Amino acid sequence: MRIALFGGTFNPIHYGHLALAEAARVERRLARVIFIPAGAPPHKTRDLASAVHRLAMVRLAIRGNPAFSVSDWEMRQARPSYTHETIQYFQQRFPGNTLYFLIGSDTLREIDTWVAGRRVLALCPFLVGGRPEASSRQLSPSLRRRVHWLANPLVNLNATTLRDMVRRRASLRYLVPDSVAAYIQRYRLYR
Repeated sequence: MRIALFGGTFNPIHYGHLALAEAARVERRLARVIFIPAGAPPHKTRDLASAVHRLAMVRLAIRGNPAFSVSDWEMRQARPSYTHETIQYFQQRFPGNTLYFLIGSDTLREIDTWVAGRRVLALCPFLVGGRPEASSRQLSPSLRRRVHWLANPLVNLNATTLRDMVRRRASLRYLVPDSVAAYIQRYRLYR
């Protein structure tokens, strides 16, 4: 079985994340895409909703797609977790399956700041979706060659902009699933 692990803060999850996951599922003929919200992301702390809220929003966003699921593994670590640990955990959990790690090109651009850095690319194939603000041309040729590029739609959404919109009381309709927008409003997140 082919499985993609989709790690991130999902702060909040939005249609860009969902479109990337679906593009990867179709293009690589994946049986599952597992969303893995970071519990204590080592690189992102500003405007961070609690892990419980981010997990709940992912659950709401993926409801209705039987190929999508969510794992709270990183959240249960009670410390910052790192991509190499996550991949190794899921390799043990799903022996005999083909695992991929799914990220956007904006995240790949930061790989040299990760614990284990580029060595993590040897653990499993990385599927990379293009992002409007992070062209593959901005990456070194050696890095570009080490990953599988997806032909995903370029959705110009990012969580920072969405959080700013919430503070301005702007509508998130058509940017995040309605259930996620309602959750953000109900719990007064990002204000």
